[in-house]
Amino acid sequence: MDTPLVSICIISYNQAAYIRQAVDSTLHQQVNFSLEIIIADDYSTDGTKEIIVGYEKKNPGLNRILPRIANVGAAKNFTEL
Repeated sequence: MDTPLVSICIISYNQAAYIRQAVDSTLHQQVNFSLEIIIADDYSTDGTKEIIVGYEKKNPGLNRILPRIANVGAAKNFTEL
């Protein structure tokens, strides 16, 4: 894969009900440049992490997960992308 021209950054915390919609909406975009999807999961406990790991396995090189080992809050989760 080429070096991405665009990085789509998604932060999440316990968003199992919505994370598929967020990721799918980015995957369905028709573009003529390389991109990556970075998902910073803030130590979700509701199955969000397992969902995004599934996307990473289905789309190697496109999706990148930044998992936390503890909940750090939305601001820190975003700024440490």
